Amino acid sequence: MSDRASPRAPLSLDMARGLGACLVLYSYVVALRPDELGSQLTVVGTVRAWLNRPLGIGEDFGFFGLALLLVAGGYLAAAAAAESGVRGVLGRLLAVYPPFAFAVTVAALLSQLGAPTLSVPRDAEAGLSDWLASLALLGNVRASSVVLLELSWITAAEVLFVLCTALLAPVLRRAPWAPVVVKLLVVAVVVASGTEASGVHRGLTLVVLYTSFLLVGELAWAVRAGRLPTWAGVLLGCSSWLCLAWAERKYRELFGWWNALALFYAAIVFVLMVRFWGGRRSGRATGWLADRAYALVFLQGTVGWAVLDLLHRLVPVELAVPLALLSTVGVAEISHWLVERPAGRLARRLSGSTSGGGWTPDDDDTVVLRAVRT
Repeated sequence: MSDRASPRAPLSLDMARGLGACLVLYSYVVALRPDELGSQLTVVGTVRAWLNRPLGIGEDFGFFGLALLLVAGGYLAAAAAAESGVRGVLGRLLAVYPPFAFAVTVAALLSQLGAPTLSVPRDAEAGLSDWLASLALLGNVRASSVVLLELSWITAAEVLFVLCTALLAPVLRRAPWAPVVVKLLVVAVVVASGTEASGVHRGLTLVVLYTSFLLVGELAWAVRAGRLPTWAGVLLGCSSWLCLAWAERKYRELFGWWNALALFYAAIVFVLMVRFWGGRRSGRATGWLADRAYALVFLQGTVGWAVLDLLHRLVPVELAVPLALLSTVGVAEISHWLVERPAGRLARRLSGSTSGGGWTPDDDDTVVLRAVRT
């Protein structure tokens, strides 16, 4: 995230993150939770019949939205590594983790009040140890029985990807292809070795698998920045997608969700965004939404669900859903000012950026990301 006076990120990146957040809000607050409460909106049934089923996109576009967010995250991490090295890419952690930690804390407080949340197990009553375990992402590697935020796996995947990118950042400029190939090989080997695994090994394997989404974003950046030829980017991108497609046939947790198809759609949409809008500055509206994308994604299953459950008995669902969405946006705004802006300032200090982050077009109108623009 950047200060208001700082140059904005490319329109393509803000559009991808903003659209991803909106699709997640639609999936979980507009579609899923009202269904569970027995109050399906008419528009949801229409969208499912005319879009979700024909396109093969499950979870009411929720996973497609998460895929867009992760692909954009991989693009940003790769750009930060190229621009500012290890310190720059590690600054990405300060874009992802603070809104996650804020939402975990909100979820823990709501669970103490008995409010329903999107957790594993559903509506879990969390104690201090569960809160700390969720903050440490232990549930995502099955080292804890409670996960306060069901979508915390995207944080685990992005944190792991950022750490790997930081480790490989010193060789990025000498051999731009090497970090991508190394990560792809690691994903393939780990996923192939975990088909019969259980416990922590199984959980860690799934987290590694989801880093393939971010790898697609890194490849998009490498091709866009001229670090890889287009044919190599397409070949490596297809290899990353094949890892997920193969895993869907081997991992029972992935059966029937068509995640590989969602990643395919997300990759196509993201590449088109970068191609046609990569050289344009983002506007205030898209920038505002992108700056709060992670907070919105994490808070919808806590604040949004709690408000929806409170109101659906009192007012029509057509009114309860907008109020739940507004409540989520309001708390996301608090998260933005309370934790994300201070974290962004610290990230810029780490990366050595004095401009506050942003972008500048070079002679080819190729977008170059400056430091850590979240």
